[in-house]
Amino acid sequence: MIEQNDDALCIECTKEAFAESNDVKKAMTSLIRLKAVGPATASLILSVVEPVPFYSDEFAEFFGVQSPKYDLKEYLSLVEKYPRTGRTRATSNQ
Repeated sequence: MIEQNDDALCIECTKEAFAESNDVKKAMTSLIRLKAVGPATASLILSVVEPVPFYSDEFAEFFGVQSPKYDLKEYLSLVEKYPRTGRTRATSNQ
């Protein structure tokens, strides 16, 4: 299914996400525009350029979530609880 994404769209979404990488919400929103890329995959891609956690069962369980929803809202709420390093922010100031 991921192969259905147009090369130009992949480049566009990735460039946008990396340019906005200090704002996790904006960066993740850019990446999940791609088919077959949800919050877990987007968090893995974003972790290449920012110290953000990979959205996994283990990450969710660390915060007591036994059955993660694997949606952006839940991921952002968990990231807010995660010890911050560098300039990573879960949401924008706007």
